[in-house]
Amino acid sequence: MNLQSKPSRKVGASYWSTLTEEQLLRTAFTTNDPESLEGLIEDIPATEELPFVELWYDFRGSKRERLRCVHCRYHNHLAGYVIRTTEGQRVLVGHECGDKLYGADFEILRSDYDQARDYASNLRRWNNLQAVLPAFLEWLADLQCCSAVRTYRDTKRVFRDELPRLFGAVAVALLRDQGVLSVDERLRDFEGENRAVERYERDKKEWDELTQAERKDRKRNHGYRAPQPPQLPMFKAIPKPVMTVRAANFFSDDPLPHQRLAEVLNGFEDLVSEISAATLKAAAYEGRRDDLHRERRLLLAHSFKGVFRRLGALLEVIRTSIEDVSELDALFRPDSLAVLVSWANSHPRIKQRFKLSGRGLAEDDPTAVDPSPVVTLPTTFAVPSLERMEAFVAAIHSPMDVMASSVADVGSMDQKIV
Repeated sequence: MNLQSKPSRKVGASYWSTLTEEQLLRTAFTTNDPESLEGLIEDIPATEELPFVELWYDFRGSKRERLRCVHCRYHNHLAGYVIRTTEGQRVLVGHECGDKLYGADFEILRSDYDQARDYASNLRRWNNLQAVLPAFLEWLADLQCCSAVRTYRDTKRVFRDELPRLFGAVAVALLRDQGVLSVDERLRDFEGENRAVERYERDKKEWDELTQAERKDRKRNHGYRAPQPPQLPMFKAIPKPVMTVRAANFFSDDPLPHQRLAEVLNGFEDLVSEISAATLKAAAYEGRRDDLHRERRLLLAHSFKGVFRRLGALLEVIRTSIEDVSELDALFRPDSLAVLVSWANSHPRIKQRFKLSGRGLAEDDPTAVDPSPVVTLPTTFAVPSLERMEAFVAAIHSPMDVMASSVADVGSMDQKIV
């Protein structure tokens, strides 16, 4: 019976579901050398059963020669699927030819393969997460209490209390101008001069055309007088950007890094509880082979989705919190502070005057011999590294110790194909 005729059983829709989690974790779902696989044939095999998608290959973007497709019968594709029968025969099908060869059944074959591949990937990440999470939580607790995070909190409090006008002016610039600090630059207003001259000439012409009686009437009853030539030159004030402040959180009422990191710790505690609960529930299905492990997989697949989504959100909060600390470090660089001092001293609503003092601001008091900084960062201030978090993420996505070279290796593990 030809593969393109209606099959008696859809083995492809159930094969991947028969594999245990251990077998799935040992399975390689892709191949870099499909043409060397055992049992590879060049013609569509005659079989009464629908095969299954075993592997995926993709050489697009490389200089590799195209591969032969069992449907096209020519070397037409750089990407495609390894299709395997229950008897161990394999054929290569180009990624655009699966539907042409198997019709609507191919969507079932591909979906079954994709679901198994996604489940194995998520299960591997799940297991890795549980292995590396305890050490990561210790690092996170240390991060929440580290000196840089505490210094951020203390510096903001001093800045707001001691320099309220400067703090408020920067906060307004962040809300109104996306953090752009500007000073008014006095420029010649040529357009304004032209308009004033034109208006004067127009008004003078009209005045000259009036009779003496009309002029007296306008002066007496309307307060008009003869037009006067404009005072030239004319100038205008143009805002000139001098600096962009990125420390939006520092100059806002949003939660501080140590507060957000505390919330993250609580979030991870809830995540640990959810992982433990899901693992215990899934343990009830350990060793069961009936119903193709469906209940366990459905349970864990649902848990994967929720845990990984929340994990990503918590890691993003950590990253954002450290970025805030980094922006504070950039704000208190001497070159940045010098521009901030110049801007503050020219601001009409900031009554205090400042000068640069190391990594801080001091009041510019001529009577003071050696004024101490009002607000400053310690010379030892350093932004916490995110290497531990990056290593944590990399460990979650790292593969297991050994992966099989193909599903054939998995099939040898007391696994029947039904």
